[in-house]
Parts: sequence; structure tokens; C-alpha cells
Amino acid sequence: MAKLQSSMIALVVAAAGLSAVAATASADGYERRGYAPAACCFSWTGFYVGINGGYGFSGNDDSVVWNETFATTPFFGPASAGSLNPAGAFGGVQVGYNQQLGSLVVGIEADLQGAGISDSATGVTTPYLAPGGVASMTSKNSVGWFGTVRPRLGFAWDRTLLYATGGLAWGGITHEMQWSDNFGFSTPQDRVSSSQVGYVLGGGIEYGFSHNLRLKLEYQYLDFGTTHYKAPELFGPGGAATAFAINTDTHTDFHTVRVGLNWKWDERREAPLK
Repeated sequence: MAKLQSSMIALVVAAAGLSAVAATASADGYERRGYAPAACCFSWTGFYVGINGGYGFSGNDDSVVWNETFATTPFFGPASAGSLNPAGAFGGVQVGYNQQLGSLVVGIEADLQGAGISDSATGVTTPYLAPGGVASMTSKNSVGWFGTVRPRLGFAWDRTLLYATGGLAWGGITHEMQWSDNFGFSTPQDRVSSSQVGYVLGGGIEYGFSHNLRLKLEYQYLDFGTTHYKAPELFGPGGAATAFAINTDTHTDFHTVRVGLNWKWDERREAPLK
């Protein structure tokens, strides 16, 4: 039994010695070719690019309120034209950089999305000005694209990263509105597109399947604030100009849930020696 134990110990020592020699030879050969040995552990540090897609939805109904002015003088209102609850799909790309400091991961990410987030509303006001008077308005708000630039701060457990994020948001918002009454006044079909700036807050979880490939699930809330729109009133079949105008204030905000796929350049695996 003592001889068997001695033989096993000798075999283990010999195997360990051979492994060390082989590893040293491999590393020496790798370094002679101008590269550092491959790192052994998972790291979040590095640049990455990716794609994402998801769904946006409003968390609350944003009421559409209109009022009528004569020149600059209030004439009628405010009155309700229903509420908007925009929703729809979106998809796009992102690029970013992470730096891992122990379990702490800090970084910055920018993304750009094409979107089909929209909703429409119709409101009827009666009586309007006099008994039997009726005014009606239809409106629509659409988000055709949006993007963000956000710092990220997270905590990593090996291949899993839990993070919070927030920063600047901007988007292309289109507002459509048409108003009319039963006295012969109406506004032309009004369509205004503008780029609006706001803010974004959110967070998510990301998992690394390999040194390069990562999958994330992310929530964001985006708020682009309230925008004022003004449409002139016309009178009669010929559309004669008047001093009356219809004014609306529309607030654009929504929540998003998205899935993303990131590809990171792993600089540690074949980094040239300096």
C-alpha cells in the first residue's frame, strides 16, 4: 500500500511538472509571436456594438386640451379632445464602452432607434359658444425615431451584470390635428414634425454567453416634455383667413422594454505585446 501511495504521488508530481513545462513553452511561443497569453477570466471591460428591438407604451393617458384665441386674446376653452396613449414597436443599434473595477462596472452607451409609436384621439365639445354649437377635434402624436446617450453604472457577478442608466434623449415627434365647428369655421389639416430633447431613465440586466457575445434585457422611460401647437382658423368653403386660432399642448412620454445583443471586442485575448 505504501508503495502504491508513493507511486501515485510520484505520478501527480510528474504530471504537474509536465503541465508547467508545457504551459511555459506555450506562453514563450505565444510571446515570441508578439502576443500576450490569453486571459483566463471573464471581463466586462471593452468597446461593444449591438442591435436591439422592443416595444414602447404610455404609462398614462395624456389628455389633449385645446383652446381658441382671437388674435392674442383668449376666446374659448380650455376644452378636452380626448387622450393619447401612444404605443408601438421599435428597433435599432447601440454602441458603448464598459470599464470593470472589481465588481463595479461603469460605462457609457448611445443608441438610435427607428420607431412606430403613435396614437390618435377624437373629442367633441358641446355646447360650443351657443346652445346647439358643436366643435370637434382629431389629433395624433407619432414618434418616428429616438435616441439616447447614457452613462451606465452596474454590479457584476462574473458573467451577469445588473445596471442602472439615465441621461439625454432626443426624438422625432410628429403632431397632426384638425378642428372644426358647425358654424363654418375649421383649421386645415395641420401636421408639424420637430426634433425634441428630453431625458431617459432605466436599468437592465446583461449576461455574457462568451467573452464577446452578450444578451441584455432593458427598461427605459423617456420624457420629451410638452410642446405647444397653433393652427389658424379658416371660414367657409373657400377657406377665408380669420384672426381666430386653435391651440393645443401635447405631452410626449412613454416606457420601453427591449432585448439587445452586444458584441464586445475582447482586447485581452490577442493583445500585441508592447
